[in-house]
Amino acid sequence: MTFSKKYLLNLVLFAMVTHLSTYTAQAQSLINKAEHLYHQHQPKKAAKFYQQVLQSSVSKSDKALAAKQLAHIEGHLYKHIVQARHWTTQGLKHQHNQSRLYQNLADLEREHQQFTKGKIAARLATKSAKSKIDAFLANVTLCRIILEEQRYKLKHRQSLNKQEIKMAQGIMASITPFTPTITSTFKLQLGLALLAQDGLTLYQAWRGFFLLAQNDSPSAIMQQAHNLIQNVCAHWKGAPLNSSQAQQLFLGLFKSRLFESAQTALMLYPLSKEQKNAELKEALAYLDFIDQAQEKTFAFYTKMVSEKPASDQLMTQILPLAQKLWTKLSWSDKPQKFDLSTLRTVLEKKFGAQYALGNTNGFPSFYGGHAILDQTKSVSQYGKKGTIRFISLDGIVGNDYTGWYRKSIRVGGWARTNLFVQLRPAYATDGVPQWSRLTDPIERKKYLDKMRQQLTEDEAIAQKKPYAYLPGLQKQVAYQELKRILKDVKSKTDQSANLQLAFINYLKNLTQEVSIFIHEVRHVIDKNISTQFSSADLEYRAKLSEIALSPYPKYFFIRQVMVPSIGTQSSHGQANLRVIKNLVQWMEQNAVIIKDFNKQRPTLPQFNLLTDTQLKLALQSLDPLAPKKKQK
Repeated sequence: MTFSKKYLLNLVLFAMVTHLSTYTAQAQSLINKAEHLYHQHQPKKAAKFYQQVLQSSVSKSDKALAAKQLAHIEGHLYKHIVQARHWTTQGLKHQHNQSRLYQNLADLEREHQQFTKGKIAARLATKSAKSKIDAFLANVTLCRIILEEQRYKLKHRQSLNKQEIKMAQGIMASITPFTPTITSTFKLQLGLALLAQDGLTLYQAWRGFFLLAQNDSPSAIMQQAHNLIQNVCAHWKGAPLNSSQAQQLFLGLFKSRLFESAQTALMLYPLSKEQKNAELKEALAYLDFIDQAQEKTFAFYTKMVSEKPASDQLMTQILPLAQKLWTKLSWSDKPQKFDLSTLRTVLEKKFGAQYALGNTNGFPSFYGGHAILDQTKSVSQYGKKGTIRFISLDGIVGNDYTGWYRKSIRVGGWARTNLFVQLRPAYATDGVPQWSRLTDPIERKKYLDKMRQQLTEDEAIAQKKPYAYLPGLQKQVAYQELKRILKDVKSKTDQSANLQLAFINYLKNLTQEVSIFIHEVRHVIDKNISTQFSSADLEYRAKLSEIALSPYPKYFFIRQVMVPSIGTQSSHGQANLRVIKNLVQWMEQNAVIIKDFNKQRPTLPQFNLLTDTQLKLALQSLDPLAPKKKQK
């Protein structure tokens, strides 16, 4: 048998293309494995795959992500800043997403108090920014480094760099009008204004931090703090404050839960012994407690990355600090013997404090915050009625381990019987990156290119793991639903109004209504029904309500269930896995009513074939509280 040269050439080319496609698919799966291990809190194993990504034929975006994650793992988790610099340099060679790589390194340099190197990296991040969100992150990081460096100098009695402070103030003044719902930018602006002794800017930043419009009044719980700040700032422009004003400023910032700024005010204007009345002494003792508690918590988390300390070890470190604080506080009928439960009640009454100490998301944790809003609302869900006390916290102390691990606030709050406590910073940036992806051409292209790449990988992932996280599907549905939400907001917004602000506010309010007054209220309802539900049971039932009762069920499915932590040992990870398994089973049992459903393909990648009505019907059929409806 003989073959033509053309036939043989085509055969060789086919083999080469097939080999290349197989190799590329294998290489692309490396980033998925690395990300999965990272989100499973296995950084050492994840790092090996990220390093393989950098040596493989994946996209530049995957290589940039791998380098960024390696820098984070080394610099934040293992505290190796030199290695973080090395991986950043490796990532920059691929000339993709350079601004984010520089910005990530700048923040790590800040964490290691390498302020000069941090400022250099932040300026390079600004210079290489190709989108508005890149420029925003770079500039905010630069200003945060400047603020922390000046606080460091103040603490060590070094001269402040007034020129840098003024420059950073100018940057923040140009940013905050375009980020009117991001409280952290106002907190940063307030800190800089304090160093500049600029009362007018400080007061306006204070109002921005509490999201107060021009004619809005502060909440009842913040009224006294507002009055103190307003009185001091009214005529304060550079001239030193007298002792009475300094005392008011400190108390105003302390009562505003702006503890770092309160400590800065103390360094600028130290209180004399004569000024330290009972209230001030207790405030100072409390500041000392939260500083030490946070320091010990984060040191414990760092240790936990490399080893597994005893689960009660964190408690044994926090308890002596609590006992010391007990001796510094006074109240009527104070017991002689220390009692942690009594102390927590006292801290709530004196400082609005709420703390979680124990296990969160499967790890020992210590974190909490301080009330800036406290209200009671009536609730109703599937015929179950009751009331819920809603407390919004800021002035966050510590973090849960999974949040510290990622350098973010991941716990949205917690529920107890008839109570939901919200950690406000967890919701602070809701709407901002989403707006950017919809309206910034560069961010949109970056997002959609990544989405298309990951959609091609989803099928292979689902073939092997039918209930796994599908990043392409997650991006596709999120983008689709956000476009729909923007369209709805646009139809309801006056043409003269700020559409960006309207969209962000709508998304924040939507998230609060669904993730708190549906999800967390369900926790309250279930805890009133039984005390026997496990944490995973509670999360499972709450997610069913959250999605089925939302006006945008697909968006909240993608936001709350289709996430990298599916199947982890945390209560959320187990609940997410259970929702997906049951939804996949429902789709297969009801394939006949799902238009274009293909039984030859894996089921989960076909999620987007579901209508809103079908998704709600599916989840309500799984919910023991929901009335059952016939399928149509």
